[in-house]
Amino acid sequence: MFVTVSKYLNRIAKSPNEAHRFVEATSAEKLRITREMLTLIFSYHQTLPNFLEFLFPFARDIYGSDFHFGGFRSQVRFSGADRGLHIADRGWSGQDLKVCYNLKSAERNEGVSSNEWPWHMDQSAVHHTFDIETGQASWVVFKGDQRIKHRIKSATSDKSPSRFSFHTLEQAFTSTLEIHLIFCEWSAQTWRWYVNFLDREIQSSTSAALFSSLEPPVSRPQHDSATNIQQRHGRQVNRNSPAAATNRVQGLSAGEEVELGPNISEGATPIVPSPMFPTLEKQSTTDAMFSFSKLQETHTIGEMVNNANLLLKVNQNVLTELKGAYKSFESLPGWPAGLSSNCRGDLTRFDQRIANMQNDMAIQQSRVEKLLRSIADRKSLVRGW
Repeated sequence: MFVTVSKYLNRIAKSPNEAHRFVEATSAEKLRITREMLTLIFSYHQTLPNFLEFLFPFARDIYGSDFHFGGFRSQVRFSGADRGLHIADRGWSGQDLKVCYNLKSAERNEGVSSNEWPWHMDQSAVHHTFDIETGQASWVVFKGDQRIKHRIKSATSDKSPSRFSFHTLEQAFTSTLEIHLIFCEWSAQTWRWYVNFLDREIQSSTSAALFSSLEPPVSRPQHDSATNIQQRHGRQVNRNSPAAATNRVQGLSAGEEVELGPNISEGATPIVPSPMFPTLEKQSTTDAMFSFSKLQETHTIGEMVNNANLLLKVNQNVLTELKGAYKSFESLPGWPAGLSSNCRGDLTRFDQRIANMQNDMAIQQSRVEKLLRSIADRKSLVRGW
């Protein structure tokens, strides 16, 4: 495999102005690449050392403690003093910009049974280099499947629209903006449906606690003593008298007749205790509706919602930094004036489309925060029973 990668890199050295390297990597597993292959690819493309930070979350971690890490890094070398390697055969002038970042998305699991969780969180790590003199562009992408690869290949194929053209410096630069937008759209497009799914799960798990009508438990009846009976009828009885002994009610069960003593009038209503546990059957039904497993299920869904809330924040922050970086590049010394003048409309559209994606994710984040409040309230209902 190492020899195959070496031959591949030698072949793409003579390729057109833009080249893409895709590495498949399941989010919860190890990278499907050896250390030697990774070192060769990174050395060939002169990737930023910071890019390694975005590869560490691709690991086998049962708790996924590092999966939430996200960020954006950049480096520019526009002036002669900062010029990098100049290799004419590869189209490297030494004046370039480099950016790297990672994004998260919710993706459906294909071919799962009805008892399995139909969604999973996925991530992509992106490294991009653009030479501001030659228009040479390269991409190194780590992703859990080939969906991003198919999108980019389709967008940059011969049948693609004219915006993916690399004949001039301006066209090459505009094409790189469009490819950035492919990653950004991937990170934003499915959250609405995932939040809808979480909402339905919460409703299903907690609807019984919200809509059920339950009567409060009835306390145990207490047996009346002879003194209490006599006090109801306004007569005093000596507890040591035979009459008092006759009036004592001992261990009566439902339906028993009460023997009236001489000090209780025959017109009085006898004291008949109600059953000892009148709500036993109803309590069993309540336990089935609000079992501990229901509380655990609600807690698990709450963790999923919390996770979605955090990942939405990470994505919005990364998109903000990506948009801000391309705005700042124009003001740096050495930036080609032709890119600023000829690509002004493309940069504006780039900002607007990212802003639209951020607005969409902000709406979904507001829904997620509402779900978190609902989960807290309904867990209190289930816990209260």
